[in-house]
Amino acid sequence: MNELIKISSNENDEQVVSARDLHKGLGLKKRFSVWWEQNSKQLIEHEDFMGVPGGTPITNGNGRTQILDDYFLTIDTAKHLAMQSQTEKGREYRTYFIQVEKAWNSPDMVMKRALQIADKRVIALQIENNHLNLELAEANKKLPFLEWALQTKGLVTPTIIAKKYGKTAIWLNDWLHKQGVQFKQGKCWVLYKKYDDKGYSDTIFSPTDIDHLHPSMKWTVKGMKFIYELLKENGYLPISEQDDLASKKGKHMEQTLEVQATISVLIPEDKILVDKVEYQELKEKDFDGWVGMDVFIKKSNRSRTTIKNLLNRPEMVKKLSIENGGWIFYPADAGKWSFHYKEMMEFINNEFYQKFSGGSGL
Repeated sequence: MNELIKISSNENDEQVVSARDLHKGLGLKKRFSVWWEQNSKQLIEHEDFMGVPGGTPITNGNGRTQILDDYFLTIDTAKHLAMQSQTEKGREYRTYFIQVEKAWNSPDMVMKRALQIADKRVIALQIENNHLNLELAEANKKLPFLEWALQTKGLVTPTIIAKKYGKTAIWLNDWLHKQGVQFKQGKCWVLYKKYDDKGYSDTIFSPTDIDHLHPSMKWTVKGMKFIYELLKENGYLPISEQDDLASKKGKHMEQTLEVQATISVLIPEDKILVDKVEYQELKEKDFDGWVGMDVFIKKSNRSRTTIKNLLNRPEMVKKLSIENGGWIFYPADAGKWSFHYKEMMEFINNEFYQKFSGGSGL
């Protein structure tokens, strides 16, 4: 069977031909653009045809090459267009396409293609396996934290992760917030859109009573690896790796002085010891004074312009201005804003993100 037109295969293992090659082979007098516009109206893109990426190079009589629009046609579509021409060439091409289809669907050709597909899948699995082995080898270098993370089959709370660093959940959540990873929506931490679809976390609903469910975010293995890398980039290591690092440094010291001491401190029953970070947060919560716009910007993680646009809405002024019994001092002209701290924090945590675009931006 002599080749009338070049036939190739697409990514779906379908035979296709160039629309320009078919137009030329049919010997049509109409310009390709006119012919295509008339005949493609009843065709469905991505089903009957598909655009050729980058077009097709065509060499003119003067030797110059132009890149022109072209389309890959399925064999069924090519048969249809050949018959539409109503010429002897059209019938010849239709007969040729029928013969090509028969050869393509013969048992030998079907088996050949099946073997080729199987070979491609084996190669793809080998490549994926090599990548997994490399990831595992890299992870083994970072033991024991990542070993622990990989062995964790369920979801892990921020408290458990923070303990690995000698920190509290309050510290870790606040640090991740400052890094632009998460924000607080109501009483639950939520990842920003940039990280939301990466499989780092999941939200668990625990019953606080019979009628209510309390949401809380927990981290997946992938999320724990992300936190590990982010903390490491900023100079934070798990306690176990801190010990290893200190041990390695000790080997290079010519002299070592070891001092061990046990100090007992009597703490009155009406007193408690708290972490410095927790103390600062408790101190802020107990603060009952007035603060400026810079504090609002820091706590809400939004720009000055965004906050002003929100708070200057008529319904917000009516509700929040101190002149109407609210907690915001609205300045005249370029004066300074003032906010009552406790009510400002309550507004940010309970209304700011939920009421205006769900915390993704205003």
